[in-house]
Amino acid sequence: MKNLMKNAKAKISNMCINTYCNTKNFINKNGNLCLFIMGVVLLTVGLTSVSYAQGVPGIIISSSGWNYRMMMVICRVFEWLEGGFGALIMIAAGLLAIVTAAMGAYKAAMSCLIIAVGVFILRAFATLFFPTVMDNASCADFLN
Repeated sequence: MKNLMKNAKAKISNMCINTYCNTKNFINKNGNLCLFIMGVVLLTVGLTSVSYAQGVPGIIISSSGWNYRMMMVICRVFEWLEGGFGALIMIAAGLLAIVTAAMGAYKAAMSCLIIAVGVFILRAFATLFFPTVMDNASCADFLN
Protein backbone atom coordinates (compact mmCIF):
# COMPACT_ATOMS: atom_id res chain seq x y z
CA MET A 1 0.00 0.00 0.00
CA LYS A 2 2.85 2.32 0.87
CA ASN A 3 4.60 1.58 -2.44
CA LEU A 4 1.36 2.19 -4.32
CA MET A 5 1.00 5.64 -2.74
CA LYS A 6 4.64 6.50 -3.53
CA ASN A 7 4.23 5.36 -7.13
CA ALA A 8 0.99 7.37 -7.53
CA LYS A 9 2.65 10.44 -6.02
CA ALA A 10 5.67 10.08 -8.30
CA LYS A 11 3.50 9.58 -11.40
CA ILE A 12 1.35 12.62 -10.59
CA SER A 13 4.45 14.69 -9.87
CA ASN A 14 6.09 13.64 -13.15
CA MET A 15 2.86 14.29 -15.06
CA CYS A 16 2.63 17.82 -13.60
CA ILE A 17 6.27 18.55 -14.39
CA ASN A 18 5.89 17.26 -17.96
CA THR A 19 2.69 19.26 -18.49
CA TYR A 20 4.38 22.42 -17.18
CA CYS A 21 7.47 21.92 -19.38
CA ASN A 22 5.40 21.16 -22.48
CA THR A 23 3.18 24.18 -21.90
CA LYS A 24 6.18 26.43 -21.31
CA ASN A 25 7.88 25.20 -24.49
CA PHE A 26 4.69 25.66 -26.52
CA ILE A 27 4.20 29.21 -25.24
CA ASN A 28 7.85 30.09 -25.88
CA LYS A 29 7.62 28.80 -29.46
CA ASN A 30 4.13 30.16 -30.22
CA GLY A 31 3.85 33.24 -28.02
CA ASN A 32 2.35 35.49 -30.67
CA LEU A 33 -0.28 32.90 -31.56
CA CYS A 34 -1.23 32.52 -27.88
CA LEU A 35 -1.58 36.28 -27.47
CA PHE A 36 -3.65 36.50 -30.66
CA ILE A 37 -5.99 33.74 -29.50
CA MET A 38 -6.31 35.34 -26.06
CA GLY A 39 -7.13 38.70 -27.67
CA VAL A 40 -9.79 37.18 -29.91
CA VAL A 41 -11.33 35.38 -26.93
CA LEU A 42 -11.36 38.57 -24.86
CA LEU A 43 -12.91 40.58 -27.67
CA THR A 44 -15.63 38.05 -28.42
CA VAL A 45 -16.46 36.78 -24.94
CA GLY A 46 -15.48 39.86 -22.93
CA LEU A 47 -17.77 42.20 -21.07
CA THR A 48 -19.49 43.92 -23.96
CA SER A 49 -22.00 45.66 -21.72
CA VAL A 50 -19.17 47.56 -20.05
CA SER A 51 -17.59 48.60 -23.34
CA TYR A 52 -20.49 50.64 -24.73
CA ALA A 53 -19.61 54.34 -24.82
CA GLN A 54 -23.14 55.61 -24.22
CA GLY A 55 -24.63 52.76 -22.26
CA VAL A 56 -26.28 49.55 -23.30
CA PRO A 57 -28.85 50.15 -26.04
CA GLY A 58 -32.38 50.01 -24.73
CA ILE A 59 -31.54 50.78 -21.10
CA ILE A 60 -33.10 53.99 -19.82
CA ILE A 61 -31.29 55.94 -17.11
CA SER A 62 -33.52 55.72 -14.06
CA SER A 63 -33.53 58.02 -11.05
CA SER A 64 -31.45 55.56 -9.06
CA GLY A 65 -28.44 53.42 -9.71
CA TRP A 66 -24.96 53.80 -11.09
CA ASN A 67 -25.89 55.43 -14.42
CA TYR A 68 -27.86 58.17 -12.73
CA ARG A 69 -25.09 58.94 -10.25
CA MET A 70 -22.51 59.04 -13.04
CA MET A 71 -24.65 61.46 -15.03
CA MET A 72 -25.02 63.66 -11.96
CA VAL A 73 -21.23 63.71 -11.49
CA ILE A 74 -20.59 64.43 -15.17
CA CYS A 75 -23.12 67.26 -15.19
CA ARG A 76 -21.60 68.77 -12.03
CA VAL A 77 -18.09 68.62 -13.49
CA PHE A 78 -19.25 70.30 -16.69
CA GLU A 79 -21.09 72.91 -14.63
CA TRP A 80 -17.85 73.71 -12.77
CA LEU A 81 -15.69 73.71 -15.89
CA GLU A 82 -18.06 76.02 -17.73
CA GLY A 83 -18.30 78.37 -14.77
CA GLY A 84 -15.78 80.18 -12.63
CA PHE A 85 -13.52 77.18 -12.05
CA GLY A 86 -13.07 76.68 -15.80
CA ALA A 87 -12.28 80.37 -16.21
CA LEU A 88 -9.68 80.07 -13.44
CA ILE A 89 -8.07 77.07 -15.15
CA MET A 90 -8.03 78.88 -18.52
CA ILE A 91 -6.46 82.03 -17.08
CA ALA A 92 -3.87 80.12 -15.04
CA ALA A 93 -2.93 77.88 -17.98
CA GLY A 94 -2.76 80.87 -20.35
CA LEU A 95 -0.50 82.85 -18.02
CA LEU A 96 1.64 79.79 -17.41
CA ALA A 97 1.93 79.30 -21.18
CA ILE A 98 3.18 82.88 -21.58
CA VAL A 99 5.69 82.50 -18.73
CA THR A 100 7.03 79.15 -19.94
CA ALA A 101 7.31 80.42 -23.52
CA ALA A 102 9.27 83.43 -22.26
CA MET A 103 11.63 81.06 -20.45
CA GLY A 104 12.14 78.98 -23.57
CA ALA A 105 10.19 75.86 -22.59
CA TYR A 106 8.08 75.71 -25.73
CA LYS A 107 6.83 72.15 -25.15
CA ALA A 108 5.48 73.14 -21.73
CA ALA A 109 3.97 76.28 -23.25
CA MET A 110 2.13 74.21 -25.85
CA SER A 111 0.85 71.88 -23.13
CA CYS A 112 -0.49 74.82 -21.12
CA LEU A 113 -2.06 76.28 -24.24
CA ILE A 114 -3.76 72.98 -25.04
CA ILE A 115 -5.13 72.83 -21.47
CA ALA A 116 -6.50 76.37 -21.73
CA VAL A 117 -8.17 75.74 -25.08
CA GLY A 118 -9.35 72.28 -24.00
CA VAL A 119 -11.21 73.64 -20.99
CA PHE A 120 -12.81 76.23 -23.22
CA ILE A 121 -14.15 73.73 -25.78
CA LEU A 122 -14.68 70.69 -23.53
CA ARG A 123 -18.48 70.78 -23.85
CA ALA A 124 -18.21 70.82 -27.65
CA PHE A 125 -15.93 67.76 -27.63
CA ALA A 126 -18.20 65.88 -25.23
CA THR A 127 -21.27 66.69 -27.32
CA LEU A 128 -19.40 65.57 -30.45
CA PHE A 129 -18.52 62.15 -29.04
CA PHE A 130 -21.60 61.58 -26.82
CA PRO A 131 -24.44 63.53 -28.43
CA THR A 132 -27.33 61.90 -26.60
CA VAL A 133 -25.89 62.31 -23.14
CA MET A 134 -24.14 65.66 -22.93
CA ASP A 135 -26.71 68.19 -24.11
CA ASN A 136 -27.64 71.04 -21.79
CA ALA A 137 -31.27 69.96 -21.41
CA SER A 138 -30.39 66.55 -19.99
CA CYS A 139 -27.94 68.08 -17.52
CA ALA A 140 -30.57 70.61 -16.43
CA ASP A 141 -32.97 67.71 -15.83
CA PHE A 142 -30.40 65.82 -13.77
CA LEU A 143 -29.34 68.78 -11.65
CA ASN A 144 -32.88 69.94 -10.76
